[in-house]
Amino acid sequence: LLLSLALPIVELPAPDGPHDVGYRSFSLLDESRNEAYFGTPGELRELNLQVWYPGTRDPAQPQPQVRTLWESLYQGPRDPVTTLFGYMSAIKTHTYADLPLVIGGTAYPVIVFSHALALTAEQNTPLMEHLASHGYVVIGVNHTHMSLRVISSREQVVPLAPKVGEAFIEGAALDSQAFDVRVANAKSAEERAEIAFELGRQSPTMNEQIAIRVADLRFVLDVITDSSMAPPELASMLEQTD
Repeated sequence: LLLSLALPIVELPAPDGPHDVGYRSFSLLDESRNEAYFGTPGELRELNLQVWYPGTRDPAQPQPQVRTLWESLYQGPRDPVTTLFGYMSAIKTHTYADLPLVIGGTAYPVIVFSHALALTAEQNTPLMEHLASHGYVVIGVNHTHMSLRVISSREQVVPLAPKVGEAFIEGAALDSQAFDVRVANAKSAEERAEIAFELGRQSPTMNEQIAIRVADLRFVLDVITDSSMAPPELASMLEQTD
């Protein structure tokens, strides 16, 4: 009973848009940056993208297999993360891998999603499904070393880096309540902004990691803008977007 309460098997809400939800995963290599911050300066920075999009199922063909919740966290080699999240393999989503993209009509708008620190691009799966079912292409960016678990293009598991924990510890040491009081008593928007910046300046490790995440997103936006930088299947999908 306690285990079922701690690790519940839930039924996810079905998306209510007119389209089925397709899913694909891609790897992008940013040749302008390396992984020196995370201790491997000889490696170029690689990002994993998880993409939800308007798809279509052919009733005359065998039905594709539905993905399970947060599937990327328990694929591949066994490790503590797969052990913790493996029970989610019993939770079905409403997403189908490799469905054909619905072609025709207007171009699809693109949404880029950046996950919370130490989580994953799949963290808001029902929201991704909802948006894709209504005609959006949603690109979730897994920030390598800052995501809970990423599988690289070489099929290697990249775990959460210890430096992320350092950022959490650094933030926990701050007296955020005192800052909240100062913000509440501030007499102008400019004063509130300066207090917020002061708090940020006391979190240098977090700032370093945010700068990497911002660079990740800029790179992904460049790929969206210039699809010649993308893998062929992603480039073909981006040709149908606005």
